[in-house]
Amino acid sequence: MSVGAIASGNYPKYLYTGRVSSDTTQAAPASKSSTTTTGSDAVVVSISDQAKAALAAMSSGSSSNASGSLRDRLNAQYQAAQADGTFITYDSSKGGRWLDLSSFTDEEVAEIKLDRSGEFSQDEQNLAGGVLGARMTESLNSVSPNVVLGDRRAQMMGIKALYSQMSDNVRAALGWTPAMMISTDNMLDMDSKKLGWLSVDSIVSKLLDASDRGGLHFTRDKLDALPKMGAD
Repeated sequence: MSVGAIASGNYPKYLYTGRVSSDTTQAAPASKSSTTTTGSDAVVVSISDQAKAALAAMSSGSSSNASGSLRDRLNAQYQAAQADGTFITYDSSKGGRWLDLSSFTDEEVAEIKLDRSGEFSQDEQNLAGGVLGARMTESLNSVSPNVVLGDRRAQMMGIKALYSQMSDNVRAALGWTPAMMISTDNMLDMDSKKLGWLSVDSIVSKLLDASDRGGLHFTRDKLDALPKMGAD
């Protein structure tokens, strides 16, 4: 993904798998092996035996992991929606409620997006990509209000700072690569020589505030990894 694409918030949009009709039961799409039966306005999701066992364990309170695996935590939301008489949707115009990833860390959301375990549906992957992209946008918007005026310094510094604290999974899920960092360095150097160097402390402060508001995770504990840049 190019820096320009990042600046414009070009990340995957939420998709909709279909609404469950009133006489069917919605189940969590536990793996890519799950099947769907499509009618004119309904999709019935068939859940795997493994996922059924996980849901049963959660219902009995006997889950082997107190915090639950990512799959278990998503399944619990499908189950809770059903208990509330509604369903999980990927399109608000169809009713239902969204899968809520707000309590999931950047790393966890990235794991769902990348689906290296093969246990998440395409809709769940797309949603995770959208959530991670929205967090990215929150963080970058906090440091780069002047990017539309042709001043890319703060955004480039924000990207470099965020990249230094990201895991490999989060980088991969966002499409942030070493090649992108080289391009970022070049743009930052070019703009800073023309316009002057900005304060790193200001960028760090804004990223910390954005992290508290729901942006990408950024912490003072890892500032030692921050690459050299700016006037400080």
